[in-house]
Amino acid sequence: VQEVGISDMQLQYMEDPSCTTVAHELFTGMMDHRFKVVDFSDPDPVLTENKSGSCFWFRIYFVNRSTEQFSFHLQRNEFAEFDEYNLFQRFDNEHITERRSGNLLHPRIKDVNISGSDDLRIYLPPGEHDTLYLKVTLGPESILSDLTFTISTQQSVLSHDRSKRLVFGLFTGILLIMILYHIPLFVRGRENSYLYYILYILAFLFFFINKEGYIYELIPRLTKAPITIFLLEIFLLFYLLFGRAYLDTRNTLQSWDTILLITVWFTVGGLILNFTIILLQGLGVEVPFFIELGGLAIMFVSAIGCLFLAIVPAMILTRDNFQPARYFLFANLFLILGIATNYALKDYTLGKHSLEFGVTLQILTFSIGLSERINLLKKSKEVAQRRIID
Repeated sequence: VQEVGISDMQLQYMEDPSCTTVAHELFTGMMDHRFKVVDFSDPDPVLTENKSGSCFWFRIYFVNRSTEQFSFHLQRNEFAEFDEYNLFQRFDNEHITERRSGNLLHPRIKDVNISGSDDLRIYLPPGEHDTLYLKVTLGPESILSDLTFTISTQQSVLSHDRSKRLVFGLFTGILLIMILYHIPLFVRGRENSYLYYILYILAFLFFFINKEGYIYELIPRLTKAPITIFLLEIFLLFYLLFGRAYLDTRNTLQSWDTILLITVWFTVGGLILNFTIILLQGLGVEVPFFIELGGLAIMFVSAIGCLFLAIVPAMILTRDNFQPARYFLFANLFLILGIATNYALKDYTLGKHSLEFGVTLQILTFSIGLSERINLLKKSKEVAQRRIID
């Protein structure tokens, strides 16, 4: 309701504080006098004063201008947090269907659940029009001004989902192969860089699974807290630990190693703060906004600082002809290109998946660099043994 509606008729709404209105009353016209037109230039105060547990009804006039499509999805935007959505449609035989979705519903009960979405299906033959009623139940974090909907054809929704699942499967498969390949190498060599490399991949894998939302097709969202920020903090922590072990800054660049250790503990502090926020919100405790903002700020500072503080030592070691450092630089170049492409081309298919491609190339390059590093360690040990023998 925050944007001007593109429709043959203006969007209309009705307040239902006690949530007692039933769909039959609406389709018979008994409640027509209570509906008001949404005035986007001067919205009604009730649309901005959100009360948990109350309901709003929206009357939508829908025209199917397609010549072939008859099945559509009403999709809410990503940031809308509402307890329940109920979409009512009356067919020619006078039967009224109800389609349900929302935060309080188990994934198996939702009308459509693609990546944890709250889609609601609409069926209308080509060239026809219909009046639909959408009931929205507000929760503690609901903000009506954040609620927008998009109507997409079912064919386009399913086609987009298939391409996403294909990329998800390929990317997840590559990460799992890299994990399984490097576990025996760590067990055999007990090299810390292998351990942090494996944990780094696992951290990004969990972040990616949560980001794509496929886990929420099986289980409900247990909390509305910023899980993504928490998982990103874990990802950054293991990135720092891996970079420190891989470049061996403890022995090669002791001053930079101290800086990296300070950054590690700074990131751990952000991790603890975000975990506390998640725990408190999960228990129903209201967390002050400035604390949530502080957790977000620490995450941004950690993200920028981690990349800079890991790349600079690699550049110094590259200048000193430490071959594995070159692989470290190239690997992070792939990550930076992936992030930049994701931001610049976020509305295109390439941009939407560029982060996954960038991380995949980064992880593969890290693997090559690890092999090179282990070979150098073996050669240095052999040289040391020969000197002892001589």
